[in-house]
This record gives sequence, C-alpha cells and structure tokens, in this order.
Amino acid sequence: MQFNLPSVRTLALSILLASATRVVAQSTAPAELESTTQTWLKIDDCLLDVENKVSVPVQEAGVLATIAVKINDVVDANQQLAELDSSDAEREFEQRQREYATAYDLARDELDIKYHENLLQAAALQLEKFEALGNSNSVNELEISQRKLTTEGARISLHRAEKAKDRATLDALRLQVAVKMAEARLHRTSVKASLAGVVTEIFQHPGEWVQVGQPLLTITDLKHLVVHAHVPVDQIDRARLIGAKVRIESTTDQGAAIRLAGIVTSYDPRVTSSGLLRIHAQVLNVMSDGHWQLLPGKPIVLHLAQPENSRSKFVQYPEKAGEASTQY
Repeated sequence: MQFNLPSVRTLALSILLASATRVVAQSTAPAELESTTQTWLKIDDCLLDVENKVSVPVQEAGVLATIAVKINDVVDANQQLAELDSSDAEREFEQRQREYATAYDLARDELDIKYHENLLQAAALQLEKFEALGNSNSVNELEISQRKLTTEGARISLHRAEKAKDRATLDALRLQVAVKMAEARLHRTSVKASLAGVVTEIFQHPGEWVQVGQPLLTITDLKHLVVHAHVPVDQIDRARLIGAKVRIESTTDQGAAIRLAGIVTSYDPRVTSSGLLRIHAQVLNVMSDGHWQLLPGKPIVLHLAQPENSRSKFVQYPEKAGEASTQY
C-alpha cells in the first residue's frame, strides 16, 4: 500500500501559518528578552498583494433578478451571491421530467414482448401438431407450409417487440440525460462564490441582461496575503531560501503596529541588473472587529531570517526562547 506523505515545505507552511497570528500594538521590551539572537535581513518598501482574487462569471444567459451581496461583504465558499430569472429553466426542467417519466414507464413495459412470446409459442405448437399429422397424411403440405409461415411471422414479431423495447430503453436514457442537463441549467441560474473572501467589485445590477461568461463580481481573499520583496542575491543563501521565516511590519489605520509572521514560498529565477532577487512570502492576515488589519498596497517592511552560519552583517533582533512566531 502506498501512502502520499506531505512534503517538508507543505508541513512547514501549515505549521507556521496555522500559528495564532495576532496584532501586537507595541514592541517587546528589550529587558524581557533573553540573550539568544536571530539574524534578520531588513527590506523596506515591500509590495503587499493578495494570493487569490477571482472574477465570478455568469454561467447562464438571462435577466439578473437579484444580487444578495454588496461591496465589502464577507462571503463563504459556495455561498449564493446572485440569482437569474429561472422561470424558463424551471419550465424546461419540469417538461424534461415528464418526458423521462413517460419514456421510463414505456421502457419497463414488457407486455408487448410477453404477448408475442405467447403467439410464437402457440404457433410453434400448432406447427408441431400439423407436422405430426402430416406424417400420417392427415394434412397436406400446403397447410404445414402455412403453419411454418405463421410461426416465422410470430418469431419476427417477437424480435421487433424486443427491438422496440431496446429503443425505448435508449430513449429513456437519453431523456434522463436531458433531465440532468435541464437541472444543471437551472442550478446555473444561481451564482455562488467559488472561494471565501470579500466582495470587492460588482459589475452588474438587477434587471440587466447578462451573457454566459460575463463577470458579475470580484471576490478577494484577504486572509492569505503575499509579500513581494527584492533582496540582494549576494546576501542570501538560495539553497535555504524556500521555507525561510519572515516577519512583516506595518501599521493599522489608527497607527498601531502590526507584526505578522510567515514563510518564503518561492522566488523568481532571475536576478536584476542591480543584483536583486525577487522573493515571495506568504502570511496570514488578522481580522479585528470584522475587518482585516492589512490591506493590499499598505507600506510593508519585511525581515528575512538568515541561516545561523551566515557571515553577512544584518540587523539582529533578540528573540525570546519559545516565543510565538508572530511576535518579535
């Protein structure tokens, strides 16, 4: 038996990002910290972006009946967002159901086959009797030939009845598919969220005609954020870059400090002419009073953890032993 074990990178990402991320209003006092230190590389003016942002399209043409959300609403995955006029789809679904019910009953009906089986059995018995009488010269060859024709006709009629039942079965299966397609069309009149997030854009309004594939609204996942930063390639160890810890600094709208932790998930396989490498780190946002604390576009300072054997002269931050990875 083969088991699919998660990769080290996946485990590290899950452990670090599942830690209790929180807002820290002030820096930890140096007097409270022990002597252990961690070397960090500080990068200013980093770009904060969202990891997932989707444009929810309309999947069925029609008149937009209702929109159940508004800008800045928090929605869950598979939550209903809008509804199209479904009257035509409902009528089609009901009609297909009636057609399938009729075809299903016809496909299950075996009375015609049993009737022709009885006719064939009776004709075969009559032929057997006439052939026995023919041996005793009680009937002539013409009468025996007529019985043979009758028996063969009954056999052909039975074959036709069996073929008709096969066609009825295929027709029932075809209509069953038609019912499922009509049901799917009916479901497509309901627009649902493809991921959890915040409604950030609404493009259409109730009463408007919408086409298949036309964007209806945008959902942005503000929980999973990505920080893009340019770091000097000669000051990092690329072999140990993926999975490296990062800490970001920013402020709330009220000026309180926000410090969150995350890890490096990837980097661009290209170095700029000035010797900079673009890295990407994932962090989990924090919600307070129903609002996400960090928004894309806010100024971010990123601190990248360096290997203990790094010889570069970086900023050092004392770190309390056993302290949560979201505070420093």
